[in-house]
Amino acid sequence: MRNYEQLIVAEQSAKLTLEEQEFVEVHRRIVACGELTGRYLFEMCNQIKRMRDDKLYAVAGFKKFEDYTEQALKVKRRQAYNYIKLAETYSEKYIVENADLGITKLALLAGVTEEEREEITETIDVVEANTDEVEAAVKAALQERDEAQKQLKEREEEIDGIREELDAAESSKSELQDLYDAKKKELLEAKDRVKALETSKTDLEKQLAAAKATAAKASKEIKTVPDEESKKQAAAEKARADELEQKLKETNAQLAAAKEQKKTIASDDLLTFKIKFTDLQRLGGEIKKALDGMNEENAGKCRAAINAVLNGWKGDMKL
Repeated sequence: MRNYEQLIVAEQSAKLTLEEQEFVEVHRRIVACGELTGRYLFEMCNQIKRMRDDKLYAVAGFKKFEDYTEQALKVKRRQAYNYIKLAETYSEKYIVENADLGITKLALLAGVTEEEREEITETIDVVEANTDEVEAAVKAALQERDEAQKQLKEREEEIDGIREELDAAESSKSELQDLYDAKKKELLEAKDRVKALETSKTDLEKQLAAAKATAAKASKEIKTVPDEESKKQAAAEKARADELEQKLKETNAQLAAAKEQKKTIASDDLLTFKIKFTDLQRLGGEIKKALDGMNEENAGKCRAAINAVLNGWKGDMKL
């Protein structure tokens, strides 16, 4: 006894018995009717959809599409919309090939994507399964899709949050950089003031020493020649020395204040470093969190980029 495939092939060479010829003929009729059933089903679905979309039922006195389906087609509203759902979802080829599933199963499977339908058909035998089993599989696919979309949304919100934090950190970094630049400029100016005052102090000390020497000489000359002109000159030299001494005191006071200011500004730079370092630590935690959420390939690339930056810092900062 030959199997089905052998009979179909043997038919072409006309080497079949009468019984075998009858089998092949009936089989071909069954297949043809099945294909016609699928084509007629597809056509019926599309014509029902056309009747609804174009409101052709109105010319026959029906106020609503549902009135037409129930009275003229003897089809309930839900069933009619199942036909329309098939027309809107499937191609003619799909309906022809799967007409044996029936309207209800096809309508249920129309509620999921093509990929989800393929997963369902791989999980259960939709031909042998009853309607409840197919419906349960469809519900499970929809729940899985909803959960995936929920996780995707949460992930997108998490990424948006990280981006906002990074933007805020970038803004804070810019502000800190401006503060640092201002403090650096102020410190340089303070150093210049200290240097100028130290130069002025040295010059005043030299002038004071010369003035004191001149005043001492004038005072000595008074004792030798006590005339009025010598007394006036001696008084003028002493006044000059006193004035220089007062200026030197003021310069010393200014120098002390400038040095203190320089010290204060330098301590502000240390504060700026602390702020920047704290910010760096926070960003490090956020970057780690982002790395943990990546696939291994992308995470590896990002880690390599981070290591390159850190190695550059080691050289620049003498770490």
